[in-house]
Amino acid sequence: MTTADGSVIGKTQIFGSAPASHAFNVVLLAEGFTTAQQAHFNTACMSFVQAFLTTPPYDGLSAAINIFRVNVRSTDSGADDPTSTGGTGATPRTYFDATFGANGIQRLLVCDDMTALTVATAQVPQFSAVLVVVNSTEYGGSGGSVGVYSLADGATEIALHEMGHTAYGLADEYPYYAGGVEPAQNHFSGPEPGEPNITANSVRASLKWRWAVPATTAIPTMNNPDCSTEDYRPSPVPGGTVGLFEGAGYFHCGAYRPEYDYKMRNLGVPFCRVCRQVIWNDIGPLSTPGGFTSLAPYRLLDTRSGQGALRGAVAPRGTVSLQVAGCGGVPASGVAAVALNVTVAEPTASGYVTVYGGGMTRP
Repeated sequence: MTTADGSVIGKTQIFGSAPASHAFNVVLLAEGFTTAQQAHFNTACMSFVQAFLTTPPYDGLSAAINIFRVNVRSTDSGADDPTSTGGTGATPRTYFDATFGANGIQRLLVCDDMTALTVATAQVPQFSAVLVVVNSTEYGGSGGSVGVYSLADGATEIALHEMGHTAYGLADEYPYYAGGVEPAQNHFSGPEPGEPNITANSVRASLKWRWAVPATTAIPTMNNPDCSTEDYRPSPVPGGTVGLFEGAGYFHCGAYRPEYDYKMRNLGVPFCRVCRQVIWNDIGPLSTPGGFTSLAPYRLLDTRSGQGALRGAVAPRGTVSLQVAGCGGVPASGVAAVALNVTVAEPTASGYVTVYGGGMTRP
């Protein structure tokens, strides 16, 4: 129920060797594990490490990642499970006071965030993300100032999803809140969401992830024909296509996601292209301080198709502005220089191309 119902045993670094001051430091906290169950927590942490480091884009960022577990003893095992939301009524005495049924939703598993942050700060002062591992096989999780997940089937997938909220501010992509008939979720009518992976904007030219949308992909890519319910129709485009799909942020209509299906919508699928870029932008600059990072080839600009700029021939002495930071795998910050291949295609006369940095005088 409170910190009187257990004690902090100590921390162990279970992955990584990067300097804590220049790394993405993940802290795993034990909740609802008795003294005799600490080995079970240790095993759950190693399962997380395995899943985390083999999930793109983390698989390419391991040099900048440290993972710590903090063993915490609770008097009892499990988490509170209120009968008011269909639970068993259990009220175990645990250190972080985890409980299912938050906001009247059985799957919404939360804990005392302040206590979790206090422990994380004391054990790993330079933490980047905190995840509380709850010793229960009932499905549940949440993401906020700390992430929380249970040890239900697919536990590591829950953890990765919730860390998407906690570490990067990613939104839920599923088009419902509690589930069932929800008239209040029929249509999003608020201002543009601040999360990087949902939008209320359906204009290609100002779309926040326009850099990742192929010129041949329709915008919107998929509209929900019945806003009173979720849209279960199959995708009109191949998997992995970035576009604009209606139904996101707990709403059936009026809010859009960048791909048909991915980890912030369903478990067991990859992160979307936009989400991967957000993660890379956060961790990538830490991976090779002062060095050069090789990226997979990516076409940032093609005026023949309208990729990255308006479609059409560039006029003599014309100027084309190109956003590079935050696009094609390039981090949004912490980058001093980039190497680009620039080619003129289908010229109509002799000439040359001059490339220079934004805000600089043309040479």
